[in-house]
Amino acid sequence: MRRHVTPACCAAALLFCILLAGCGGQGEPQQIVMDYTDDELDAAWAGIWEGVDAVDSIEEKLAALTDFLEKFPQSHRTDNAVNVIFYFQGERMGDLDGAIDYVRGLRAKLTDPEVAYGVDLELLKAYARSGESEAFAELAEALKANQERIFDHSRAIAQAALELGQWQIALDYVDDGERYYNEESVLRENPDYDFGPGEVTETLNNRVGRFLFFRARAEVGLGQLDDALAHFTEAEDYIARNYADIPSYNLYAFWGEALLDAGDFDGAIEKLAPEALIMGNEAAMGGLLKAYTGKHGGGEGFDDFLRAEHPRYARLMDDFELPDYDGQRRSFAELKGEVTVITFWSPG
Repeated sequence: MRRHVTPACCAAALLFCILLAGCGGQGEPQQIVMDYTDDELDAAWAGIWEGVDAVDSIEEKLAALTDFLEKFPQSHRTDNAVNVIFYFQGERMGDLDGAIDYVRGLRAKLTDPEVAYGVDLELLKAYARSGESEAFAELAEALKANQERIFDHSRAIAQAALELGQWQIALDYVDDGERYYNEESVLRENPDYDFGPGEVTETLNNRVGRFLFFRARAEVGLGQLDDALAHFTEAEDYIARNYADIPSYNLYAFWGEALLDAGDFDGAIEKLAPEALIMGNEAAMGGLLKAYTGKHGGGEGFDDFLRAEHPRYARLMDDFELPDYDGQRRSFAELKGEVTVITFWSPG
């Protein structure tokens, strides 16, 4: 028997199909369709910064970035845009939770693993700043499986874990870091850089030293003071030093605090003094006062102690020449005894 389909039936069937198409993705993020060229993307990205520079309010700057991500949600620029959103909305506007919610929504739509990974790294740093320990731990655990991770990524995750007090996660990423202690890794991660003599070795030493430093900090957090002090000592041999011969990364500040926890007041003073007196580290100054008080039974004479100690760590500036505003070259030595202002700026 032949069936006749009425207009009402057709309308009902069409409505059902529309509902079915919509319900198939209910509760799931809408897939991103990329219908733009690299040239269009790069032109839009350049235009973003012209727009950001042209407006004064943070809200307008933020809107320019979110508009960009609406048009180009998944590209090699996505993690850069997310980083700036966290700066504008999270830091300048003081709405870090709102920025995290926005980026989570964006992340849920991403299908490109490389782009998603870059956004995950930005989210991880935001979780650390916001104190979201559970979300941080969950994402950090998930990212361990990514074998494309480079040294700087592991370093950033370990450092964020330390700031959040996630000591074991920091140690896990430090342990993983040993695979970056080779020349092949350095060259692969810096394909466009022309390394000079000794620079690869210097880079490797810095990697080893930095992760030894991270290990020591995590061990302090876990109460493993003896291991921490040994690793602080080992790290000192690898980490680069500044002009005043003080190791980078505030090594002496953290090392001094560990010595203070161990009750070694003399050792703490030796490490904390250069950080406090030369580097102007306020936390180190507070630790130095505690160490001085522990050694002497009180804080009396602390200011005199600071004045006497400063010459031990201060370093005379080597002589050099620079042009003055009239184009005349002047040596630093001829200005001895005068208040001198040295200005550096970019002509661009």
